[in-house]
Amino acid sequence: MDYTEFLIFVFLGFCLPTSCLRRHFHYVNLTLTWSGARQYCREKYTDLASIRSMEDIRMLERPALNTSHAWIGLSDDPESWKKTTCNDANSWKWSATGQMSASRYTVWLSGEPNNGYLQFCGMMYHDGSWTDEACEDFRSFVCVAGTAVNTKTFVYVPIELRWADARDYCRKNYTDLAVIENSDENTEVYQAKPGSVSVWIGLYRTPWTWTDGSNSLFRNWQSGQPDNSNLHQFCAAENAQHEWSDLDCNTQNTFVCHEDPKGMVVKMKFQTSADMTDPAIDSQFIQQLGALLKRRGLMDIKLQWKIQPRKQENDQEELPGAQCT
Repeated sequence: MDYTEFLIFVFLGFCLPTSCLRRHFHYVNLTLTWSGARQYCREKYTDLASIRSMEDIRMLERPALNTSHAWIGLSDDPESWKKTTCNDANSWKWSATGQMSASRYTVWLSGEPNNGYLQFCGMMYHDGSWTDEACEDFRSFVCVAGTAVNTKTFVYVPIELRWADARDYCRKNYTDLAVIENSDENTEVYQAKPGSVSVWIGLYRTPWTWTDGSNSLFRNWQSGQPDNSNLHQFCAAENAQHEWSDLDCNTQNTFVCHEDPKGMVVKMKFQTSADMTDPAIDSQFIQQLGALLKRRGLMDIKLQWKIQPRKQENDQEELPGAQCT
């Protein structure tokens, strides 16, 4: 039996003409700290600017500003990685699980981690304490075989590799780089290696994330940047050429906000014998419609709908369709 469906979509980032789909950037000629700029952008627009591509950069029209640098929405939050709170984007995680262990056990050397010289990987120092180190350094490492408590075996590998290569070696030959969840396991790893040697362990973090939660990996750093000069440069700003540097977050700078395009409600009507309450059919329909719109050049569109209960057959009113939120 065929049914007539009335679908109401809200296309996030959809408007006509196509140029309306673009994110709008706004330079603000006020001087604020990075967090002050973020608050201002969230109140007046959407957020501090997330810049996702060279196309976004070409859209930037920088006016005369009171400062040479303007904040953007990229930061490497020290409150996250210094406190090892694994719920935050920048915080430390174990490579075997992608998160910190439930015990939150750490044994950082005094003054560590400090991100000196851009250090995003974890190392066990020769005395058994931990430090953050540059991931491109060559070091020997300790792998773990097994993951369950009391069944782990730690194996020292004397080959010197970069952190990522050491991780891959451990995953191929054992389970992963060493995961240390308590003082007993830390002692086991310490005893597995030669006493005077510092080794890679499975601790790492992801630096530089966008304040609006965007997962874009696009970066446009100025040559030699970021450098974390004086160990307190954790916020990003652009120069007049739209190249980025890391700066002290408490510096007063002008800034760039972005404003996402407003949604647009679009009504559609079609006739089908398919059961649109079937999750598989629902998902397939959304994917196919999204792919069609993308081919037409409508990017960054999110489609959803919520199927509402169908009215009784003897009800002559218009059937409710699906509403996107």
